[in-house]
Amino acid sequence: MKGERLTQLAGFGAARMAAATVLLSPYIPLLFMGEEYGETAPFLYHVSHSDPELQEAVRRGRKEEFTGFRDQGEPPDPQHESTFLASKLNHGLLSDETHAAMHRWYSELIRLRTSLPALRSLSKDRTVAECQEESESLIVRRLSAGDQVVMILHFGHDDRELQVYLPAGEWSVILDSEDTRWGGAGSRPAHQPCRSPGGCVAVPVRARACLVLLNVMTV
Repeated sequence: MKGERLTQLAGFGAARMAAATVLLSPYIPLLFMGEEYGETAPFLYHVSHSDPELQEAVRRGRKEEFTGFRDQGEPPDPQHESTFLASKLNHGLLSDETHAAMHRWYSELIRLRTSLPALRSLSKDRTVAECQEESESLIVRRLSAGDQVVMILHFGHDDRELQVYLPAGEWSVILDSEDTRWGGAGSRPAHQPCRSPGGCVAVPVRARACLVLLNVMTV
């Protein structure tokens, strides 16, 4: 009803992880205007109808739609100019480091998606997802003839050390949503390349964070 952005509802850390989930999945991603830098202006439903009866019908429909949210007040008038103006993007936010870091994060996700064969492919047959309910995590494996990528998406509210199966080879963390470059709290701890004999490896990950691991031996 109030058109809140994800950064307002869940914070920048969760928004970074959500962006990675979308942009690194084997689908064509769709981004909503302003999310790439963490726009704070709400996106309120607004119209510019010239028919007074239609205007009133829309107002009435919006009120009926949000009957169960009356404790939050009335929905903004969709016909009023102020509703439209409140939803306008503020590109000046990019001068703020928090929003600039979010923009860099999106740029890096797009760069990885276009440069790594495993992430560039839209084939779901080369994607395997494993849900770890106890740790509130999702492990997504993306494969290609040239490389292997493992994405760790940790949705929990506490830092964890996850047991992640890594095929034999040398692996490195190429992306961490909690890296200070993107406005995060810092990696836990700084991740170093590791050689896996083929089995489960303990991987530390921050709360509500995303890690991307690459098998560098096959690149």
